[in-house]
Amino acid sequence: TKQHTMSSSSRLLPSNVNQFGKQNFWDQFFSELKKKPFEWYSDYKQLKVLIRKFLPDVSQQPRILVAGCGNSDLSAELYDDGFLDIANVDFSPVVIKEMKMKNSRRAGMKWEVMDLKNLTYETGSFDMILDKGLVDAVISDETQEVEENVRAILLEAQRVLKDPSS
Repeated sequence: TKQHTMSSSSRLLPSNVNQFGKQNFWDQFFSELKKKPFEWYSDYKQLKVLIRKFLPDVSQQPRILVAGCGNSDLSAELYDDGFLDIANVDFSPVVIKEMKMKNSRRAGMKWEVMDLKNLTYETGSFDMILDKGLVDAVISDETQEVEENVRAILLEAQRVLKDPSS
């Protein structure tokens, strides 16, 4: 499948950065991609060395949260590389529905519509959280609301991440 990148899909980007924080923008964005994956910055080949540095033993089945997963191929490539316990969350029901169907053969991979400011996972649930562009998208301007949203997302990420010292 041909991937879209930022430069090849610039026509889909908003005219105003504030739109990045709106669910309806993302529903429209993913609908217009017509199920082609979109990679914001890096793909799995570029990230693999770093991920393996922090999670070297795949046999331990580390639990990974992909925050703001979008329709990136990252999770599928992680899964195909042996990381089988992956939870993918996004606040766009359009993209979650698409990705559930696209990855139906990857047993156990979870796709959930969720607000990253209020995750439903237990404290200390994940060994790693991957974010390839979520925080950039949320920081759309310098308002108090944006600052509070980013703070809430980061606090939730900290809460669901396992304590490395335990």
